[in-house]
Amino acid sequence: SKSSNGRVRATGTFDNPVWFTCLDTGDGRYPGCWNGVIIAGNATLGVGNPDLGPAPLIPGRNPLGGGLQDQRAGVRFGGKNDADSSGELRFTGIEYGGNPALGLGALTLGACGAGTVFESVLVQGSAGGAVETIGGFCAIDP
Repeated sequence: SKSSNGRVRATGTFDNPVWFTCLDTGDGRYPGCWNGVIIAGNATLGVGNPDLGPAPLIPGRNPLGGGLQDQRAGVRFGGKNDADSSGELRFTGIEYGGNPALGLGALTLGACGAGTVFESVLVQGSAGGAVETIGGFCAIDP
């Protein structure tokens, strides 16, 4: 989904984690076989793309509208709500994601707010960087 109004909810447990990975279509799984997880938030960006214009008003997420926007792989993010929640990843693994040519890590965080929760997240076998952060105010608890 390409929306800055959605929220991800991947809530695994120690014994039953959630996994994001690519399908083996006969070529095997390898670093970069998919773009990875992109979480688009509504928090402040230090630098944006002026061609995208101001971030839209999103009730409950970016209630005042405005703020800089940027995008990766067609997914827009940015706004003025530094407390925004883009959801949660708990006991979650991400493998073989990322696309350095598009500026994507296996986990790409675009303007995620402080209400976004990351707890016990593992990234392995990524192409390029494991975690790419662009602006925002989220904290990652390893």
